Amino acid sequence: MDYAEIVRLFSELHGEVKDALEAKEAALAMRLLERCQGAALELGNRVEAVRGKGCHMVAILEDYCELVYEVNEQIWHGEYINPGKVYRYLNRSLELVKENLSLETAIPKET
Repeated sequence: MDYAEIVRLFSELHGEVKDALEAKEAALAMRLLERCQGAALELGNRVEAVRGKGCHMVAILEDYCELVYEVNEQIWHGEYINPGKVYRYLNRSLELVKENLSLETAIPKET
């Protein structure tokens, strides 16, 4: 999966999370958030394999995972969730990922 595909995947998932929250489909939103976290973990592992432990990009992805976890916990506990705000926070975090990662040069393409 190349850089554009990963960014597109996150963007699509964020939109689907927002839609699920607006439709009050908590279980679906939680599954989508789990997919977001899984994709971020996979990306973090790939980056870490190339750049080494402790690189800045991994820290950014860890922050993204923490945000996803917090939203998931709020949904689990039945707290009020503003779908638009969650969407903006997720996309703001994705912007940090995009600003700090160039997969074309940082991560070898899969064969």
